[in-house]
Amino acid sequence: MQKMIETNSLLKEIDNVFPAMAMPTSEDLIYHHDECYSCAEVRRYLNASRNMEVDDALIRHLHQELYHLSPMTTRWILPYYLKFCLRSEGKYSQEETYFLVYNLRPSPRFQYDTYQRLSSLNAAQVECLIHFLKWCSGNLDWIEILEDIDKAIKFLHTHPALRQPA
Repeated sequence: MQKMIETNSLLKEIDNVFPAMAMPTSEDLIYHHDECYSCAEVRRYLNASRNMEVDDALIRHLHQELYHLSPMTTRWILPYYLKFCLRSEGKYSQEETYFLVYNLRPSPRFQYDTYQRLSSLNAAQVECLIHFLKWCSGNLDWIEILEDIDKAIKFLHTHPALRQPA
């Protein structure tokens, strides 16, 4: 029962710190300026989903494409993505959570790009991501990637939004 309370609390936090926003314009969907084939495919898929409800299929499609998303697209999709990971569907599949954790614990070579993709997040939103990771670390489903979760938490604690005065 304690886990359920923590999950519900986290769901409320996600709703509170991630106000609804529209999908970014087609030009603002992708992070990479020199668009590769993968970026073009992600852009096409997202544009085909425009004005539709964000569903599990979209989250499942994007989980391997997080690296291609612009800061605004990352900000737009995160509340849906986090909620998916907290639901039974996300716990069953687990891939989406794994990919998110791995994207939040970049190697030194990719830290700058990761900061850039997370640059649209404010301090409360970064803290929410940290709370999500702490939720994962307290869940036996994620015990095998506990070290990666810890690295992701440490990385997020260095996010520029957390170093700015409130």
